[in-house]
Amino acid sequence: MKTTLELPDDLMREIKVLAAKNDRKLKDLMTELLKEGLQNLDTEANKDQQENRIQLPLLSPKKVSDIPVNKMNVQQCCDWMKDTLHQQDMVDD
Repeated sequence: MKTTLELPDDLMREIKVLAAKNDRKLKDLMTELLKEGLQNLDTEANKDQQENRIQLPLLSPKKVSDIPVNKMNVQQCCDWMKDTLHQQDMVDD
C-alpha cells in the first residue's frame, strides 16, 4: 500500500543514511522500523499490565478443612487471611 507521511527532515536523512549504509531499499527499512516500533509498544503495554497486577499472598493451611472461607463474609475472610499470614511469618522467623 502506498501512503504519504510528513516526517522531520533530519529523521528522514538519518533513515536514508542507514538504508544506504546497509544497502537496503528505503521502503524495506521503513517497514522494518515501523514493525519493530509496534512490537516495542506492545511489549511495553504488556509489561505495564504485569507491573499493575496485585500479588496475593500464598496461604498454606495444614489441610483443606482448615480453610473456613466458604462460611465467612468478606471482612471475616480478610481477617482470617491476616491472622494466617501472621502465624506463617512467626513460623518462618
